[in-house]
Amino acid sequence: MCTGYEIAALAMAAGGTVMQTQAAEDANNERQAILRAAQETESKLNEKKAATVEDFAQQVLTAPQRAARYEQAATTREGDLTKALQDAAGGDVNASGYGKVSEDYTRAKADATASAADDIMKRARAAARTSAAGGMYDEESLLGGDLASNVAGLTSTSKRNARYASSAYNGVNDSGSLVGGLLTGASGSVAGMK
Repeated sequence: MCTGYEIAALAMAAGGTVMQTQAAEDANNERQAILRAAQETESKLNEKKAATVEDFAQQVLTAPQRAARYEQAATTREGDLTKALQDAAGGDVNASGYGKVSEDYTRAKADATASAADDIMKRARAAARTSAAGGMYDEESLLGGDLASNVAGLTSTSKRNARYASSAYNGVNDSGSLVGGLLTGASGSVAGMK
């Protein structure tokens, strides 16, 4: 038959074991919560990365967007080249001269000016169309740099969150229950009492 001390010792051991088990379960639950939160955050960051890349593709790499950038580059270059060619040709032709100028000369000079202007515009258009692709690709390169920077920022955030989660996970107190350990340890002493 068990003495009162032995029954008390068994109760203390059982209570200590339950407390230790509960402390271990609580620590495990806390770790699981940390992991779930980290996975949820990582999932959201991955979705944001995918959306960023998809948005870049839609805004930059679709045919209508590229055609618009090409036209913009061609128009800009055409204006710049036209001005440069006009400046090189001496700008507007001065029809007035010194002394008496014949009407035929003035008319021929005006026709030559119009012909030169038409030639300048044709050359500017041709040169602008030839080099517009370079302007389009330059802009795409800048936009690609922005994309790389944005994705790198999200990747950095992801790594930082992983370090935080790891630190929190490793910081969970899993030493068990102090009271449970004391009860379990003291149960042997109580059992030995008579």
